[in-house]
Amino acid sequence: MRVAGISVSSLEPPVLLPRSSTSRKGLQQSHDWIDTTVTIPAAGGTIALLGEDAHDWDFKVQKALAHATSLGLVPIAFEPAAPADVLVVSSLFIDSPLMRRLRAAGLPVVASKVFQEARSGAVLAAKRWGVG
Repeated sequence: MRVAGISVSSLEPPVLLPRSSTSRKGLQQSHDWIDTTVTIPAAGGTIALLGEDAHDWDFKVQKALAHATSLGLVPIAFEPAAPADVLVVSSLFIDSPLMRRLRAAGLPVVASKVFQEARSGAVLAAKRWGVG
């Protein structure tokens, strides 16, 4: 039998070589989201929110802001260099200069969906960017 002018019987399976035991892991560290927690202040406290959509303001963030107000948290600007007590993001996958700075700082963030269940003084599941 011939396929594309080559005899199929003359085709040999490719030789698969095992990968060497040395990996690039030692040369390049892996980064990923790591599980952590954040405590919602029982009284007072600050919150910063970050979200993106086609209009640069996310509905999830608007809902989180309304919930934060009901908890007595004061919204401040989202600034990784001077973080709020609680940082809420609409998605961990936002690719913006602010989010890149936040990941570089290794600050914990709470997903807006998780924050919606928060009560004053509660400990919430959060994520922190770090070496894995």
